Amino acid sequence: MKYSAAEEIVDKMTTEEKANLCDGEGTWHTHGVERLGVDGVMMTDGPHGLRKMVLCDGKWSTVHATCLPTASALAASWNREVAALAAKTIAAEAKAEGVSVVLGPGVNMKRSPLCGRNFEYFSEDPYFAGSFAAAYIGAMQACGVGSCIKHFAVNNQETRRFTVSANVAPRPLHETYLRAFEIAIAESNPDAVMESYNRINGRHAAEIEWLLDGILRKKWGYSGVVMSDWEAVNERVDSLCAGLDLEMPTSHGNGRQMIVDAVTRGDLPEEILDRSARRVLELALRRKPDAAPQRPDPAAQHENALRCARECMVLLKNGGALPLKHGERLAVIGNAENLRIQGSGSSKVAVGSAATNALAELKKYSDSIEFIPFESGIDAAVSAAKACDKALLFLGLPESFEAEGRDRTSMQLPAEQLELADAVIAAAKKTVVVLTCGSPVELPFADKADAILLTYLCGEATAEAAAEILFGKTNPSGKLAETFPLRLEDTPSYLNFPGEGDNCDYAEGIYIGYRYYEKKKLPVRFPFGHGLSYTEFAYEAVTGDASAVEVTVRNVGKVAGGETVQVYMAENKPAVSRPVKELCGYAKVFLAPGEAKRVKIPLDARVFSYFEPEIDDFYTPSGDYTLFVGASSADIRETLAIHVEGDAPRGVRIHRNTYFREVIRDGRYAPVRDLFAAAILPKAENKPEYACFGNTEQNPAVRRRMGYTLRQAVYFNPDCTEAVIQKTIAECNRILSEQEGKS
Repeated sequence: MKYSAAEEIVDKMTTEEKANLCDGEGTWHTHGVERLGVDGVMMTDGPHGLRKMVLCDGKWSTVHATCLPTASALAASWNREVAALAAKTIAAEAKAEGVSVVLGPGVNMKRSPLCGRNFEYFSEDPYFAGSFAAAYIGAMQACGVGSCIKHFAVNNQETRRFTVSANVAPRPLHETYLRAFEIAIAESNPDAVMESYNRINGRHAAEIEWLLDGILRKKWGYSGVVMSDWEAVNERVDSLCAGLDLEMPTSHGNGRQMIVDAVTRGDLPEEILDRSARRVLELALRRKPDAAPQRPDPAAQHENALRCARECMVLLKNGGALPLKHGERLAVIGNAENLRIQGSGSSKVAVGSAATNALAELKKYSDSIEFIPFESGIDAAVSAAKACDKALLFLGLPESFEAEGRDRTSMQLPAEQLELADAVIAAAKKTVVVLTCGSPVELPFADKADAILLTYLCGEATAEAAAEILFGKTNPSGKLAETFPLRLEDTPSYLNFPGEGDNCDYAEGIYIGYRYYEKKKLPVRFPFGHGLSYTEFAYEAVTGDASAVEVTVRNVGKVAGGETVQVYMAENKPAVSRPVKELCGYAKVFLAPGEAKRVKIPLDARVFSYFEPEIDDFYTPSGDYTLFVGASSADIRETLAIHVEGDAPRGVRIHRNTYFREVIRDGRYAPVRDLFAAAILPKAENKPEYACFGNTEQNPAVRRRMGYTLRQAVYFNPDCTEAVIQKTIAECNRILSEQEGKS
């Protein structure tokens, strides 16, 4: 077998040198092997813009970089091309700065709106987050810069983030919390995976062999580097054995020495160290910095940021107050002079020339503006609102409310903002709320405001893009990739967030986000996928099957605009609890007034499946399904009835306590249904006139015994004996095994 270049180098290294490779050099670099001519590489934060830290005269500083929309905003574009553009923009600056790996994107699920880091994550839906991340990662790596997907896994809160145990059952673990990683890794193969701080079911993520080696390596086939989050390692040797290759940042030799000592004692096989050293070397060899990098044009970089921001803002409500018209007298109230454009923490970008002054941008379109800052007080705001045609009320969460390292305790806006909103909305002829935040907030005034534009945190071009949208130069096309609930108490994890002490129970299971609200039939403020436009779109001639949906989208309004078509699926008669519907495909299309385009949306086949703990794998039931095609999860335009040919029986077995209802309802038992029924159904109950129904729920005899197990048949079926039960179990399992072998 031919060795790779990395393997040849590892063969020449000492144990100490290999252990050294598995420890970071300083804060941001990997070690090299100087005597063998191998250099280390640099990595840095930057999912929303490069955050390269440099040490000069003993002080850390951050280089200036282009600030892109945060993940929650970027996701609202529902446009993979926008994700790719953001990644390419960051990659251009990374190459210029000699950065080999960018730490991002984050694809963790938005289990609760209170997570302080939600602005860094894409969605509450695993399919959306995974597919969107794949576009970002693929584009960045095509530019020659590695991407590190994070935080693996079940990292959904900041409270006690170094020690908290996310206690989650197998089905939600695989269906909800691992799925986005699986999709992104399969489609884009990121250079690195960053494990998370937290524990999962009692064990630190960095030390879980079934997660890092079993699922990530063996099941998903991932071959890149697994690195720690910064200071996340608990026991270094245990984590190396589990599959954690690189500890970051340097532990100043402590972790390295633990590895060397374990090898010396014979407690750690050196081949385990070899495999991790090889992976780190492969990364270093693949991502050597350019010798003479080209610096990107700052103006072009800013234009990219603006192009992204234009598609990331969401028009939540519009009663005709937008777009603004030239000549209208406007009262601009609130923090319009210094808009918040990004989140706080390790992803914060040092922006060279951000246009945060929305007031100045608005004045480019209107010379009839009266500005009332927050500090002028409510009376001044009310007076201006009464005197003008429309009030523009700038509200939002302060930076201190959304930050890495701490969670929010409330979904409310600051009390003084709510008081101001009530007063202005009551006084103004029409009120437009411009809302700046990185994650959902309660909006008690939403029914009274005439329009609400959510800017999210759209980076350095936030003010420019907002002004363009408010005045109609740009038609908003963003849609929510998360639900805005009415109140915190309605959220699925309300009773179990952030947990007690070091334990957080994920008692809501698979039901987070829109899956929960729809299952519970709870009203929400704004549903998943929601977003308005200054034009209208018609959906025509919808066709499709389990592989793809096609729809003609027509712009029936008077202005050009973009529409995102969303496809959801539901199993009609599920044998297990499943969501009302689940996102399985989406596509964005831009249309001139009167224009129509035929859009084809491939469907993710995995969404038809669910995770079955008994077989430790995903399973797709054969049967009838419904596809929902619409403009949001709540705005369904068409439905399609389809049939899905699912998986052959796998892993299911008959035993004494198998329920009759499981055999009747679960397609995996279909090959043995009649045999099982013969044992459990008394002949006297299964009357001749029932024969036309067969062994289905329509058969009255079957319905009467659905709630019984096989062992209980001896009590009500005179023809059933223990010998019959044992024979039925053996014969049923023989047939099921044969079926499994054929598959």
